[in-house]
Amino acid sequence: MKITAFVNFYSGRPNPSWILDDAKVFILRNKVQSLKKVKPQPFPVRAGYNGFTLLQDGSISDLPTLIQVSDGTVILYKDPNERTYREDSQGLETWLKCLAVEQELGKYLDGRARMIP
Repeated sequence: MKITAFVNFYSGRPNPSWILDDAKVFILRNKVQSLKKVKPQPFPVRAGYNGFTLLQDGSISDLPTLIQVSDGTVILYKDPNERTYREDSQGLETWLKCLAVEQELGKYLDGRARMIP
């Protein structure tokens, strides 16, 4: 069971990333399964920090293979053609920012993220 978390920062270069351990995957499952559906919303595109992408190896059947998180919206991809939009009511982006700081990737986050304990 492997999930890689990417800080969406660069365009045209590899983004900084880390692997979630099993305990973090358990927390992620609980957060994702509790999210409420919302209407499709565009993700903001801007220079610098643009949220997170979570990519799993396909071994976790109850999680989508790809998850994008940014600005209060979570997009869940079962496959490239099937996606659902959810409200980030579980603080998923804030939690991922905290994990990124733990991984010493805080310099890639916006100024507000650096204030997270």
